[in-house]
Amino acid sequence: MWRLIFLVVLFIPLVAFIAHKNKIGTVIFGVKVYFKPKTQKFLKPFSDAIKAFPELKGTSIEIRRKPIGTLMAARPKPCFIFRNRKDRRYVIVITDKPSMNSDKVYNSISEFALTGVLGHELSHILDYSGKTNIQMLLFAIKYSFNRRRIEYKTDKTAISRGFGEKIIEFNKFIYHSPYVNRKYLMAKQRFYLTVSDIEENLLLNYA
Repeated sequence: MWRLIFLVVLFIPLVAFIAHKNKIGTVIFGVKVYFKPKTQKFLKPFSDAIKAFPELKGTSIEIRRKPIGTLMAARPKPCFIFRNRKDRRYVIVITDKPSMNSDKVYNSISEFALTGVLGHELSHILDYSGKTNIQMLLFAIKYSFNRRRIEYKTDKTAISRGFGEKIIEFNKFIYHSPYVNRKYLMAKQRFYLTVSDIEENLLLNYA
């Protein structure tokens, strides 16, 4: 038993060391940002987006590539349950899954549209930052049953922060690009605001 505990104690730091290898840290508008060379190209649109979220100053966010079934997703790091809410760390995962044609998508998308989708993901992190650890665990369950309502609310938060036109361009891009995964598009149509929905929200904001 003690031998097993000893191996676990050695294994955890080793995994952490491998995960942090080649990781670069910087501070953008008060937010601690971590990335690797292959995600460096997302720093400019991230920098443009994070300006709209002064409440996230002091937050730690990693930009990471991973083979997920959506173009981008924001989530707390798995160890969040062991951390105080103020010390919680977040990750924006950008897909590199072959079936998502990620390289072709991200090489052809405009920086304007990319800033829009990052604004959406940062709106998620803004929401997470106000939740306790228990609330985050409950949210994970709630998301499975109320995904549309949650994503609508997140889109509206992003629109209120000035990302409406950018998200419209992102939506128009994915619906016309020959590279975007069809299954992803079906989920997009089902759970997120449409271009006309966003335009209506923009008119309400300008009224």
